[in-house]
Amino acid sequence: MHHLHDGPFYVSKFKAKPISPKPLATLAALQWAAEKAGQSYGVYTLNQAEADQKRIQVEYEAYRRERKKELATKKRVTASSAPDLTFILTDEDV
Repeated sequence: MHHLHDGPFYVSKFKAKPISPKPLATLAALQWAAEKAGQSYGVYTLNQAEADQKRIQVEYEAYRRERKKELATKKRVTASSAPDLTFILTDEDV
């Protein structure tokens, strides 16, 4: 049975095997790391080993967690510093 839609294959001992394995890091993580390094995605990913991709994914997930914490803190500070609008001013109050 041939599955041409599954990507390029090579044959070894009569078994079809995919040429390129599934990436170890997400596209978002690799783009983030490339931007951080000041390189394009294509140039950056050319020389990445498996260990590098695993490390990049771990660093990216830590960055995302930290960023979410910062945004949540910022949101709480903004909400707590908002003026109290639970009362209505009338002409008599002015």
